[in-house]
Amino acid sequence: MSEEDEWQKQIKEAEEQAAKTEQMRQNLQNSGDERNLKVEKEVPVFGDETQYKLTDNTGARTEIHIKDSGKVEARGEQTELADNVEKGEKVRPQSARPEAQSEVRRQAYQAIDASVLTEAEKTELKQRVENYNFAEAKEKPEEMVESLKTAVGRQENKEQEDAEKIQQYRGVSNKKKQAVSENSARTTNKNLTAALTAEALKDLANKGR
Repeated sequence: MSEEDEWQKQIKEAEEQAAKTEQMRQNLQNSGDERNLKVEKEVPVFGDETQYKLTDNTGARTEIHIKDSGKVEARGEQTELADNVEKGEKVRPQSARPEAQSEVRRQAYQAIDASVLTEAEKTELKQRVENYNFAEAKEKPEEMVESLKTAVGRQENKEQEDAEKIQQYRGVSNKKKQAVSENSARTTNKNLTAALTAEALKDLANKGR
């Protein structure tokens, strides 16, 4: 083979690889349907690769890096998706299965379990998290968890404040007045708990739309 033929061969191989790599990128981008999978293209840090951030409906996050050479790297919760990308296939996240639990869901459940909510309220809030579609939501998964923690935290602060008020009421010498005050504080506490729980559930439901 002459030097010119070798050069032409290399040019052809480079063009074929560039076309294959571009097809990988297009197929990955087209995998996003905003219902089961959100695909966000990132500005590349280096000039020889394109980075994508994937969020599926359960909140599982994965980064896909496609280099100009065609090499694919995956980081995060579903690194096996790199195989689909390399084959030029559309990506279908594995955690779309009902039994799957993403890291962000696990964090949300932990925050709920650690709260002062009643068991019924915890169950209801967990159901909201389970039904929450992270692929459709505008906010990032970690932002949803922080919002949940903030709502629960506000409630816990109110619980503490009301407990302190009860302690103060106990210092009142008049037992009848004390009993009335404690009952009032407990009623206030119960109402606040219900209101804050409802607020947390409402926020979670609205952000999942």
